[in-house]
Parts: sequence; C-alpha cells; structure tokens
Amino acid sequence: MENFTAITPYGVAIRTAIASGNLDALKVALSLAQELHARDGDVRSALAAARAQLAASKAAS
Repeated sequence: MENFTAITPYGVAIRTAIASGNLDALKVALSLAQELHARDGDVRSALAAARAQLAASKAAS
C-alpha cells in the first residue's frame, strides 16, 4: 500500500464521547472531525467512489 495515509475514524470517537458524557473528549473529537471534513470533504461520497472503483477493477479483471 504505497502512499497510503491512515485516517482516524472520528465517528467512533464522537459516539464514544457522547455515550460517556465526556464533553471535553466530545469537543476534541468534533474539532478534529470538522478539520477532516474541511480538508477531505464528505466521507460518504469518498466511500461510494472507492466502492465503485473497486467494483470496476474487479469487473475488468
């Protein structure tokens, strides 16, 4: 996996902070998620694009 950058799953951190009632952790997770969204955009559309690319690659092989 050349040129791969791991991305922290902020949704998990946000849900964990909400469930625990830890508002400080929630603020940090929200801030980081907002930075990620500002930088990378909508994760759902990226997932859809990745799935489509994988499907096309499988169909071509």
